Amino acid sequence: MKDEFRPVGGYPGYRVSKDGRVESCWARRGRLCIPTEAWHPLKPILRDGYPTVNLAKGGKKTACKIHRLVLEMFVGPCPPGMVACHGDGDRANNDLTNLRWDTQKANADDTLRHGTRAMGSRCRASKLTEDDVVQIRGKKAEGVPTGELAIRYGVSRENIEAIVRRRSWRHLPPPD
Repeated sequence: MKDEFRPVGGYPGYRVSKDGRVESCWARRGRLCIPTEAWHPLKPILRDGYPTVNLAKGGKKTACKIHRLVLEMFVGPCPPGMVACHGDGDRANNDLTNLRWDTQKANADDTLRHGTRAMGSRCRASKLTEDDVVQIRGKKAEGVPTGELAIRYGVSRENIEAIVRRRSWRHLPPPD
C-alpha cells in the first residue's frame, strides 16, 4: 500500500505523510532551486525538543514543526484557543494517530499523566531537592524557626513557609 501524502498548504513542492515524513521535490541546479519529478525526504532538526523542517517559499525559509504540519494537512487548521498535543508524550512521534488539537490545559494535564512535567528538583531553577523539602517539613514540625531553615537551605523565609503549608512542592506525599 502506498503511503498517503498531502501537499503542504502555502509551500509548493513540499508534502507530508500521516506518519510525519516531510518530502520535497526541489533540487539544486547551481544557485537555483528547481522542481523535479523525484521526491526526497527532508531531515528534521530539533527545535525546543520538537522535530522541525525548514520550508522555503519565495527565497525565505520558515521553520515548521512537523506535528503541526501533519495536523493542519490531515485534520484542518488549528481552532482558536487550541494547541497541538501528542497522545503519548513523545515529541518525536508525529504519527496522525498520536496527534490532536486540544486546549492548553489538556496538554498540561497530559504532561502530568506522561510523567514529563518538570516538578520539584527537575525544574531548572530549583535550589532544593525532594529530600531537602522532606527535611524542612520535618524540622519545622520539630519547632526549628523558619528563619534558621531559610538560612540553612539558602532560600527565603517565604519559600520555607510555602513548603511547610504545602503551597509549593505539593506533589510530595505528606509524612506518614
